[in-house]
Amino acid sequence: MRNVARISILSASLLLTGCVRNSERPQDPSVGQVERSILSEQEARRAPGDNSVPRRSEAHYLFMRGEIALNAEKYDEALDYFRQASTYETGAAPSLRKRLAQIYVKKGELADALKELERASKGEPKDAEVLEQRAGILATLKQTDAAIEAYRQLIALTPDAPNEEAYILLASLLADSGDYAQAKTVLNELLTRSKGSIFGTYYLARVIELSGDLKQAEEYYRKAMALSPESDSIKLDLARILGLQRKFKEGALICEEMLKENDQNAPARQLLGQLLLGDNRVNDALKQFEALRDSESGDSIDARFRIALIKLERREFPAAEQELNLVLAKSPENKLARYYLALAYAGQGKTDDAVVQIRELSEKDRFFKESRMLGAFLLRQERKPAEALDLVRQLRSVEETNPKYLTLLAAVEREAGKIQDAIATVLSLIALEPTQDEHLFLLGVLHDEAGESDKAVAAMEKCVTMNPKNAQALNYLGYTIADRGGDLARAESLVKQALQIEAGNGYYLDSLAWIYYKMGKFTDARREIEKAVAVVSSDAVILEHMAIILARAGETAKAVDTARKALGLAPMSDDKEVGSRLEQFLTTHAGTIPPPVSSPPAPGATSK
Repeated sequence: MRNVARISILSASLLLTGCVRNSERPQDPSVGQVERSILSEQEARRAPGDNSVPRRSEAHYLFMRGEIALNAEKYDEALDYFRQASTYETGAAPSLRKRLAQIYVKKGELADALKELERASKGEPKDAEVLEQRAGILATLKQTDAAIEAYRQLIALTPDAPNEEAYILLASLLADSGDYAQAKTVLNELLTRSKGSIFGTYYLARVIELSGDLKQAEEYYRKAMALSPESDSIKLDLARILGLQRKFKEGALICEEMLKENDQNAPARQLLGQLLLGDNRVNDALKQFEALRDSESGDSIDARFRIALIKLERREFPAAEQELNLVLAKSPENKLARYYLALAYAGQGKTDDAVVQIRELSEKDRFFKESRMLGAFLLRQERKPAEALDLVRQLRSVEETNPKYLTLLAAVEREAGKIQDAIATVLSLIALEPTQDEHLFLLGVLHDEAGESDKAVAAMEKCVTMNPKNAQALNYLGYTIADRGGDLARAESLVKQALQIEAGNGYYLDSLAWIYYKMGKFTDARREIEKAVAVVSSDAVILEHMAIILARAGETAKAVDTARKALGLAPMSDDKEVGSRLEQFLTTHAGTIPPPVSSPPAPGATSK
């Protein structure tokens, strides 16, 4: 079941409560008419260019005009009048400053609103309305320390009549900053001053939950439910906290009771489905999500998504695909649904469709890394290394210090024919993990494929020095030394060491056979190559060696048959030159024996 995200208690809806509470002014027609009548008379008495009107009266006149405009919800006009009035006010003028702040908040100009409230507070430092508006703006502007201090000042104004909302918002800011101990202290103080506070108890439960004490959080959710037994929000949180403690059955019972009271309670049904899933009652959970999907009051998008996840887990890929496509039809921005849709396509072998969904996820989206890994895996299966490389490289900026990622990147670069890029990636890998001999082995292989034989041998020598039991490196060195006409005795010793580590390895047996061939020990060569072919019968290079050894033993016909078989396997070999060598071998030896006789086709048969 999904855990609670970091909850900013009421932060979205209440932080600006102080800023907007007074914006809904009473619309009393009679008051407006009286104001307009008085102002009209004053306007009539004002002669053009008359500068004899006292500044105080002018400010009052403009303030009244602003009030009328504000009542009529003409905010730009009201702002203009209030600004004009402020030019005549040399003092704090709290009422005027509060009105200006109120309009600035409505326009989203919080910095300007804060300036006006700072001016107002100089005139009335204990004005609760100013403090509340100021605290809300400071919190929204992420000036947390200043906001906390403002809420503390607001609380101190009414010690005998606790401002419940200020306590909760202060606790919210403290919890958001990770100071759960102080947040709990604030809420406990509220409960001491206001015994039986439902909100204080409820939000204390949430802060305790954030601090990680689920058992105590459950205790306070139960206390809150005792204070407000009809509250669906508290019941749902209690059921959820039970689920987080794996008390799935207890949580499910609460949701079931809620559904008995109201079978259209979509949140209760949704949570019930999650709790049933946690209890491994998949079929029952599926019924709840299907009911939620089909309910007009339910969140059909979320229900479809959860149904799809269950279908995916059951490997019912077409059904999951259908549900996820319906989710995306209504919520095309749902990137999580796109990732799971890619999985549904992958499960059906629809690689191209899967990759289309994968490319929709950007670096900021959840499962971005997993999506690129999935896409690369699918494209490698389809033998599309260039496209796979494009996806894997997109992770470089976030995974460049991850050895597993660099190993994958080097492998995909190698498959895509970007050997020098792969070598550079492996060098980065070695810099990160200089004591890992397998990185040196991979570097040697890449240098070999790049035709840089000396560098390959140097890397392999370092590898066996670092780890004398790296059988692959021992075999590579032994075979390479023999193939280049080097020290055959050392070559034999190296390969025999590899065989002591991995006895019966067909590739190592082939290396030993080739070394014996180079030494002129043809009987030993014949024995070892037959062992190798018995283990690995479909490798073009091993069969090439067998053909050469057989020809040296005078078994030309058998050698040619073996070479022909090897030639058929050459396109699958990592050795890109083996095919041309085999063709040369057959040109030299096949002419000395008759070609195989083909039986005539049966009557009516057609050739392909």
